Amino acid sequence: MKFVNPLMALLLSAVCCGCGEKPAPRVDVKVESAGEAFKNDQRDIEKRFSEQKAAADANSQRESANVDRQKYVDAMIAVAQKVSAAVSDAGRTGRSDFPALIKRVEALKTEVNAVDADDCTGKARASLQDAISTTLDAFNLFAKEKGAAGKESSEKLAQAVEQLDTIGQELGRCRSL
Repeated sequence: MKFVNPLMALLLSAVCCGCGEKPAPRVDVKVESAGEAFKNDQRDIEKRFSEQKAAADANSQRESANVDRQKYVDAMIAVAQKVSAAVSDAGRTGRSDFPALIKRVEALKTEVNAVDADDCTGKARASLQDAISTTLDAFNLFAKEKGAAGKESSEKLAQAVEQLDTIGQELGRCRSL
């Protein structure tokens, strides 16, 4: 029993010491009415809906841009292949037939200018236009030469082939975006 008395005294002194302190401040809790809660819920729903709609619209635009880019890439690849075919045909074409080959490549220049492009394929289109110009320069030089192909026309044609290879790489990067 004597053990309970000191424990009780300790407990009473702790309670008494705590009573001297100020009570905790009262927190006012705002209670919203059912009408206010409904309006707030509607605003939250509208906000989430507009965020979801904006995300869906952005995703749709990205997908549309990717589809368009693939079309541009395919069109550019087709023109680049035609230019490559013309370069290959140049090795089997006699000088007297070069004017027809030159007209064919000039038509490709018009065709590549008609192809739509975005940022990525626009750079490839500019490179393809340069390659076509270089090819035309090489063909015109060769058509004017006499005898075997000259050094200048051969170098121009080699440069055009390198440009066509680079265009293929550029279009590959555009396709992978």
